[in-house]
Amino acid sequence: MANQLTIRDIIELRNSFPNENLLVFNTDAVRKNKSENHPTSYVPILIKTKVVKNGKIMLGKPRPIYIKFQKVICCSSAKIPAKKDAETAKYLQIVFRYMDNDDLSKTDYQKEKWPILQKSQEEFVKAMKILNEEYVKLIKKEVESRKGCARQYRQGKTIFQFEQTMRKRTKDELEALLNDAIDDEEDEDVDADDDLVPLDYPMYRIRLNIDFYNTKKFGYMTKKNGFKYTVYDGRKRREKRFVPARIKQPDGTLEELTAHNAHEFITYASLSAGVIQFREVCFSGSGISAFISFNQLHIYKHNRVINDSIDDKDFDEMDELSACTNKETEANALEQKKIKEFVEDTIDSTPANQESVEIESDDDIDEGFDDNM
Repeated sequence: MANQLTIRDIIELRNSFPNENLLVFNTDAVRKNKSENHPTSYVPILIKTKVVKNGKIMLGKPRPIYIKFQKVICCSSAKIPAKKDAETAKYLQIVFRYMDNDDLSKTDYQKEKWPILQKSQEEFVKAMKILNEEYVKLIKKEVESRKGCARQYRQGKTIFQFEQTMRKRTKDELEALLNDAIDDEEDEDVDADDDLVPLDYPMYRIRLNIDFYNTKKFGYMTKKNGFKYTVYDGRKRREKRFVPARIKQPDGTLEELTAHNAHEFITYASLSAGVIQFREVCFSGSGISAFISFNQLHIYKHNRVINDSIDDKDFDEMDELSACTNKETEANALEQKKIKEFVEDTIDSTPANQESVEIESDDDIDEGFDDNM
């Protein structure tokens, strides 16, 4: 627990040190590929933490970034990245954003619980925004000063962010914009900037890594204990150990979670908790990107959400923000009707190292859900 930060810790750090850079590179642990034609560097990223010294609050020694969260609603199913398929994807993505009353009205969550969920969602989004801003600020600072791994990149190099604030206009929206310009007797050429419009709420994508070269499951290999799962079934949290998420088949057998079926378990509006790891930044010829992913993810699956006003095509046009499409049996639907909330301190675990975080037993997790959810 001492080595983890909470969502509120991130927010408090920004409030306490509004003008300080919170993130730094660990240049002593840079990894590089062996390609001379396409050099790529992976630089670990660390966060400064708040300490009290001689009665004064200040930023202390940087450490790896592990962030505990709970009571956060998934705003998409587990999605395969663009230009990939279930066979070639090395990770999936889950989208998070603020959920307003209209969003929640289409879910199974009881209305009296909405304020609790919205507060948790708002804090999560705020913390992700802070991390994205700090990441961009650090990159720009490194590029401008031509330091370290950023020295070979000119100003204006593409920085891939995990925050999305804009979307492309639909064909109908572009036609309407053009017609308005004609009606107003303005230039019929629509400016390129007009092709984008702000999202109602910023979206944040977190990676769910696949053990691509070994098991094809969601998790990672460890030297000491072998394979460690990443995704767990929140409904079975009261057992003596965490239970890896699996998909129940029509014949009653359980199927391992993979890129092929993850969307059937990690669905739109599912409740989540876990640990997020902001591990490193990749510098390559394609640009600069952040590796922010789930180190551990507990899911309480939600029923399929039927949205009468926005269909899957509309969500796809907003870059993968879609409701899940899997069908549940009547028995499963009744079982999952009681969606429950995670309580504070859902998970209490200590990072073993920068690559993994372990939770030893169910004693490390609280009751987890409210039966009145």
